[in-house]
Amino acid sequence: MRTIRAISFHDIEQNRPLIIVSPNGIKLLFLPLKNYLIIIMSNEAYEIDQYNADNHMGKLPVRVLSFTYVEWFLKIYPSFIEEFETEVQLFALKDYITYTIDEKKIESVAELTPNKNITIFETYNQFLWNINYSLIVVYDEGFHKPSINKTFQGNIIPNNLIDEAITLFFYAMSLISEYSKWPNYNLPNPEKYSHKRKQYIENCNGSFVASMTFILLHEFAHQYYGHIDSYPKSNNESKQLELDADDFAFDYMSKQFAGPKGKTMQLGIITGLASLVLLDSSLRGGSEHPDPDFRLKRMIEKMELSDIDNIWGIASFAFILWGKYYSKVISLPKILEDSKTLFYKIIDKMSFLKLNG
Repeated sequence: MRTIRAISFHDIEQNRPLIIVSPNGIKLLFLPLKNYLIIIMSNEAYEIDQYNADNHMGKLPVRVLSFTYVEWFLKIYPSFIEEFETEVQLFALKDYITYTIDEKKIESVAELTPNKNITIFETYNQFLWNINYSLIVVYDEGFHKPSINKTFQGNIIPNNLIDEAITLFFYAMSLISEYSKWPNYNLPNPEKYSHKRKQYIENCNGSFVASMTFILLHEFAHQYYGHIDSYPKSNNESKQLELDADDFAFDYMSKQFAGPKGKTMQLGIITGLASLVLLDSSLRGGSEHPDPDFRLKRMIEKMELSDIDNIWGIASFAFILWGKYYSKVISLPKILEDSKTLFYKIIDKMSFLKLNG
């Protein structure tokens, strides 16, 4: 069993790797902390404060959810922990997940390193949380509710919630080119918030944790299938390995689709893949990865959702926000039959944009 050292400010100042064990026994390795400063916020200003200095390492508010998604990953179904331990004992997978805090722009989503360590990155994690929040709120406030009330006329009418969501969206997108500190704890975030924001934030927390579960399962799939020990013979083979890892993650998460977390799991898969769409201005995955819009479409179709399921609509808004950021016109119809129809209308538009620029 790995020896766990006590956490102290001396450790942090020396930039030593820290392994933190949560009360339920989940291990995370934090690397490295540079010029670290914990800012203590008054509990009087925030009615809900999830921060715990003993467990929550990091510089961005998403730090408070780190153990939650590792727990969801390890408990995706009852015997999965045994599969994980088999990979550790027999095939050299590291028995911890590395959480990298490096104050850099987004350079990677997650990875299985050559020494078989699943590694995640705080900057991308915050990006992903913001994208989850922006998609949920802009879709719900700007389209879904007006559509129910029969007031939607083809344009999103701003309100305070939408304005905050768009601010979070643009902060997230800025992390693609340059790292910056969290701008303001008065903006929606998972760490410190008021009761009036509680519903959207905690809904977002659930979908974000599910997104991270999908990502961790995807990286575990590369270990499970031995991808790290082989070299693809072609670009197409490399892309197929990524699709195989997506399928692995989907199949494991689908074991919970019929349960109380089912819709959260489904939404998290889609918002996780939506984040890849938003990272890519060309929507072309490159030589090793499939196009991100294709990956999203492939997964949502595997879910066999009803035509009116809001997940179709939230997926559609990934492309609406993509267009907003990358200056591409993607219009919303004034009237449509259902969310599935909206999705395919927008997918057709995306195909046109990819072909014609």
